[in-house]
Amino acid sequence: MIGLYLNIIIAIIFIIPFLKKGISKDVFVIWGCYFLSSVLALFFDPTTFSGFKRPEAYNTIHFVIYGVLIFYALSPLYVIKRKSDRPNLKSYFFSHKERIITNFAIIGGLYSFIYTLPFAVASLKLGAKEVRTYILVLEETSVLPQNFFTTIAVAFATFSSIYLGIFFLSLKSNFNSKKKILLFIISLSYVVNSLCYTARDGLLFYMIFGLIFILNYWETFSKKLRKRIMLGSLVLVLGSVYMLKSFTDDRFEDSSTGTMGYIASQPYVFAENIDQRSEFQKEYFYGLSLRFPVINSLLGIENKDFDREEQYEWTFGTFLTDFYSINGFFSLILVLVIFTEFFRYHLRDSKNNSMKFLLTYTFYMHFIISGLFYFRLGNFSGNVYIIIMMVLIMMQKNKK
Repeated sequence: MIGLYLNIIIAIIFIIPFLKKGISKDVFVIWGCYFLSSVLALFFDPTTFSGFKRPEAYNTIHFVIYGVLIFYALSPLYVIKRKSDRPNLKSYFFSHKERIITNFAIIGGLYSFIYTLPFAVASLKLGAKEVRTYILVLEETSVLPQNFFTTIAVAFATFSSIYLGIFFLSLKSNFNSKKKILLFIISLSYVVNSLCYTARDGLLFYMIFGLIFILNYWETFSKKLRKRIMLGSLVLVLGSVYMLKSFTDDRFEDSSTGTMGYIASQPYVFAENIDQRSEFQKEYFYGLSLRFPVINSLLGIENKDFDREEQYEWTFGTFLTDFYSINGFFSLILVLVIFTEFFRYHLRDSKNNSMKFLLTYTFYMHFIISGLFYFRLGNFSGNVYIIIMMVLIMMQKNKK
């Protein structure tokens, strides 16, 4: 248990430099998600998971490593902790090229929204337990048809957090009201996509992303717009909370295995993976096949299928567990440093470029918030998203 207390101390030490006036509030939301995980872990019994040990049986150093690496990944927040460290968000003028790209995104996002909506409605009517049985027990890979049209729809939905960011950027821009409404609609594309599986992550991430964007832009909104946003947010939150609760009640008998249980279990899953995988030979690690399949495809290497039967293998354990499962501590440190330093550099470099900041910030937020559970960008479409985002970010030139 001492390791869990040390994990909380590390989290508190991390936030101390932010306890000053003028610090952007979104920092506390992002940090708070991981701090909540550390605190809830004290009250979580890992033996509710098959094969897991009691808290005191885990190595203290593994929890310390977990805390240090998590808050290293959050360290790019130091670069943008004050409003003066960020571009001016009061207004934005979309260039001709940006308008063309945005129009393309709207078309793709609408297609994704409309295509997956009937499947989402059907899944909600069927119920979460039945849908999960269909996917897991009957070994079907998806409630969506496996074809080219589904692939395109899912690919566009992957960018929903970017759509949401552009929506907020467009509120005080040269875009007309129609385009702003369309941007808001397509920002819901991943939510609709996730409802096809009655999964909760789409709703949960959307609420967190929305809160973070609102905190960023709040001071730029007029009183009238603030009231509209507050009313719309209240409706969305109440609806989302109702759905999240119904999904959990329908899927689980024990609430400890619900969303809060997932958050609380993260340090234990990380420690359990280290304990379990240290007993096997090196080749037991997944390599790049599971979380970076696109790299294998580009190199002409076959992507292997892994039959993950033990609970420690498929239970959420933050992005750290996914990076560790590639090839141990070597891959964990290497991949984490590449991502973290990429974000740090480009967040610092985007101070005078609102679009570059939006792309980098949204990509980072997507990585960090979804990473509270697992590396959600670890499938093929997620890998393509990473490549596209990195290219778009590096293509942005600073404006004087």
